[in-house]
Amino acid sequence: MEDIERVQYEQCPFNWAHIARLYRNIAREPEMDGPWSSPPGRGDIFYRRYGDYFQFIAGNPKQSLFSEFLGMEPMVTEDDAAWTIEKHGPVEYLVRSSFARTYGPVRETEKLHKLLEPYDMWLENRGTHVEGAATFDCLTNVKLLKACRKLLTLEGWCMSVNRDVERFLNDRWGAAWSEVNLRLEEDGPSFLTTESAGGKRRNPIPSGLIQDCPEWFEDLSGSSGD
Repeated sequence: MEDIERVQYEQCPFNWAHIARLYRNIAREPEMDGPWSSPPGRGDIFYRRYGDYFQFIAGNPKQSLFSEFLGMEPMVTEDDAAWTIEKHGPVEYLVRSSFARTYGPVRETEKLHKLLEPYDMWLENRGTHVEGAATFDCLTNVKLLKACRKLLTLEGWCMSVNRDVERFLNDRWGAAWSEVNLRLEEDGPSFLTTESAGGKRRNPIPSGLIQDCPEWFEDLSGSSGD
């Protein structure tokens, strides 16, 4: 199994009032260009003020990726955001975010992935959703910023799909409510009970879904005990 290192990286222009509301476990304002600090008892979190920016890192301090971030200057951007950065090998990094995620899996995304991959952009079917990522080959503030700009494009696509799907779902459930309300008035609750004529059939759970989300299937191992 591939050994993936992972860090949560957050950055924003320095505004102490805003930062204090976001990070309740940071008790006092960091000094300008001071050292990295950690909340008491939290060796997995570091933060600092560097110039006009605030940086925040969360992860496993024993991983090399964590150390790399401690040596990275902030990106020159007005973005106020959080990203997940993964290290898959010596020269393979991925940046992800919760905004670059939408409903899935969808077969058509595989074709778009192949189109985007030469430009260091991914669009993957990951279990129960589709997720975008941007890749880069070296952790510097310039290369990370470039990857984040590509990720921003994927975020826009995913959020557009989410809005369309949510609009469709709201319409369908709204129509269902109207139908149920009308039928209850006309026929009473008897129509809510559907007689099964043996038409239901179970399908095997896709193996890929079990691999991506094993915690969902912990009690479905098929073991019958002794």
